[in-house]
Amino acid sequence: SLSIAPKFLPTRGTPSDDLAAFLMRCFGAQAMLSGIALGLGNWSKEAYLLYTAAIVPFFAFDLLAYQRGFLTGFGAVGDALGNVVFTLCGLLGAGVLALPIPGRK
Repeated sequence: SLSIAPKFLPTRGTPSDDLAAFLMRCFGAQAMLSGIALGLGNWSKEAYLLYTAAIVPFFAFDLLAYQRGFLTGFGAVGDALGNVVFTLCGLLGAGVLALPIPGRK
């Protein structure tokens, strides 16, 4: 695998407890955060900023997972880039960043 360190990959088709826990913490937490926010949120400027702030700990999680050997360098950078996209979308939604739109003043 390019993202998960080989020592954590399943050898007989069943993921190890460590890998299963890691995947749930990494992807499950972010999916729950996004799902709850999308399902319950009233998307005001404050909501976008709060969502963006909630993404920040996932950068630390990527670093920790890389340092502990769960993620390869490619996996850590790839997931961190995804978190950058989430962060930029939150900042765009809050109006902190603005994209130039041709024909609009």
